[in-house]
Amino acid sequence: MVVILIQRQNKNNICTTGKLKAVSDKKEGVIEGYTLEPPDLNNKRDVSCIPVGEYKAYIRDKNTSKWDYDCIELIDVPNRTAIQIHAGNYPKNTMGCILVGELQGHNTVWKSKDKLRELVEFCRGEDIKVIVKEIKEVV
Repeated sequence: MVVILIQRQNKNNICTTGKLKAVSDKKEGVIEGYTLEPPDLNNKRDVSCIPVGEYKAYIRDKNTSKWDYDCIELIDVPNRTAIQIHAGNYPKNTMGCILVGELQGHNTVWKSKDKLRELVEFCRGEDIKVIVKEIKEVV
């Protein structure tokens, strides 16, 4: 199983930023990166980050998605559907989902498609669990 840990570090009225770490019980290595999510607006669809918790996930094939690449989709997010870890750089790209990147800027992540591709390949062929945690208070 691959466990993807998202540790939210900073929140503001524009976005939520954090760090991502993926580990596998079958594969060597660790995938690390940064995350960008919408601000915390009480789980409001399309504009809020999702609730803290543990979620099963799967690789969603690009042929069943609006993206031209595979992404990771979370299962059973309360009151939400199609919550994905996908590529993007800015809060306007999140659409209620989680963006992942190799680098982090002010309210941005960079090299997103590269990091997502690396994460998806690391998860391929395994069960996936995503754990979302808060580690810092609202700033």
